[in-house]
Amino acid sequence: MKSIVTVILLISAIYFFSGNTENTDINSKIAMAFKSGDATKLVVFFNKTIEMSILDKDDVYSKQQAELIIRNFFEKYTPSSFQFVHQGGQMGNRFAIGEYISKGLKFRITIYLKDENNSSLIYNLRIQYDNN
Repeated sequence: MKSIVTVILLISAIYFFSGNTENTDINSKIAMAFKSGDATKLVVFFNKTIEMSILDKDDVYSKQQAELIIRNFFEKYTPSSFQFVHQGGQMGNRFAIGEYISKGLKFRITIYLKDENNSSLIYNLRIQYDNN
């Protein structure tokens, strides 16, 4: 009986950690895109349509429109650093909050991801000035 419980716990742990590895991998790729200011690498994780709020612009955009907007943001605010400071959610729906620094300005980046067709996609992206 002990061996059956041990096997079940081991399989559960492997399943749990393998799912988290995928999420961590996606988050690290998204973080690298922000760190490098690379819109092409970031847009890979965008949904077909994405709700974006960047400073004073707030709308729903196609993936192609969103790429141009985020590219313009990166050109205007070249990254000095980026790191995720908080992540959460459940399987299927997750969020991450990051700190983006450019030219002495600090921005709060919030992304919301949904799992769709065995991949996680950003369906909401918010970039705000961080006054703290």
